[in-house]
Amino acid sequence: MRILLTLMFLWPAASLADFTRYYPDTKPFLQEDLRLPYLPLVDDLVTGLCWTNVDEAREAIWRPLSDLGIETARATGNYIELIVKGGRQNEKCVGHASIKLLVDAYPAGAAYSDKKPPLLRAIIAEDSQLFLSVDTLNSAVLDFTKKFMAEFVAFMTSD
Repeated sequence: MRILLTLMFLWPAASLADFTRYYPDTKPFLQEDLRLPYLPLVDDLVTGLCWTNVDEAREAIWRPLSDLGIETARATGNYIELIVKGGRQNEKCVGHASIKLLVDAYPAGAAYSDKKPPLLRAIIAEDSQLFLSVDTLNSAVLDFTKKFMAEFVAFMTSD
C-alpha cells in the first residue's frame, strides 16, 4: 500500500492529451476527420461504491461533442473511451482512469492480396490519472473527463 501511495504522489501532473503534437499542415485534415460521429464508451470497473457518476461522465463526453455539432452514433469509426478502475483499500477509494480518443485505422505497409486488412483502433490522444479519496472518486473522475474534453474542444476550435 505504501508503494501505491508513493506512486500516486509522484505521478506526473502533466497531461498526456497533447493535441498540439499535430503539425499545422496535418491539423485541418485531422480536424475534418474528427468531426465525424463518435461512440462514447464508458467502462465502470470500480467496486465498493467508489465511483457512481457514470451517467455524469457520459454527459461530460457527449455535451462538448454536441456543442461542436458532432453527433454520437453506434456505427462509427471514432470513439472516446473512458475506463475507470478502482475500489476501497483501507477505507479509502483508490482508482485509475484513462481516456482515449480512438479512430478506426488499417495497418500500413502490409500486403493483403486476397483479403481485407484487419481493422485496428489508432490512438489520437490519451490521458490517464491515479486517484485517491476518502469517500468517492466521483468529482475527481468527472474533473479529469471534463479537462480532456476541454482540450479536445480547444483543438477542434483553434485555427
